Amino acid sequence: MRNPEFHTIYCCFGFLLTVFCVAQLSGQNLGVNFKLITRVDEVKLGKINAITQDSYGYLWFSDQTNRSLLRYDGSTIEEFAFDPGKPDGIGGYYPKCLASEQNGVIWIGYNDSGLDCFDPKTQTFTHYVNDPNDPASLIDNTVSVVMVDRDGLVWVGTNKSVDRLYPKTGKFTHFQPFFTTMPTGQGTGPGLSLSYDMVTKGHGGDLKAEKVRGWGTAMIVLLPIQKMR
Repeated sequence: MRNPEFHTIYCCFGFLLTVFCVAQLSGQNLGVNFKLITRVDEVKLGKINAITQDSYGYLWFSDQTNRSLLRYDGSTIEEFAFDPGKPDGIGGYYPKCLASEQNGVIWIGYNDSGLDCFDPKTQTFTHYVNDPNDPASLIDNTVSVVMVDRDGLVWVGTNKSVDRLYPKTGKFTHFQPFFTTMPTGQGTGPGLSLSYDMVTKGHGGDLKAEKVRGWGTAMIVLLPIQKMR
């Protein structure tokens, strides 16, 4: 059993995201049917990088081909596209990853535009980007993964480090950044041994790997809450 004082952060690589509909199950019928969705009304779906479902039942898609965020209610799609003239609109052209909260809030990570928070009550987006003059801002604008833990803290994986956001303050905590002995622009960061030492010795946590046949390997990072606060 995992220690309840630990958060679990899953960094999963190589996902193939597919839009599907699951047939209603009845009696002993456990069959599952898949339906490929390529178009809804006038909206033709492109390269879908991420999918999440909010507490209202809406499905959210990050569509990099159409450079927009899509909200699907099962019959119609609402498209959120970047408009420089709307400061409270979607914050970038290339949404890359998504996460949802129980209150309906949606977090969007971008390929080069930082992080957004969508508030369903006001239908507006709050933007978080790197500010070189603010050490408590997002460390890097390339966001690869975003997750929300059970305490409402937002974890953001970037090209430089893992950040933790306190939504109430808008401040980020930066964890030890990846480094390499290779020249700038080369290498892929620390090896498994160094990563293990960073997590276990540097932060008192644990690093595990779980392999799923046909999908890939999930790296699981366990970090103690009390030591990080």
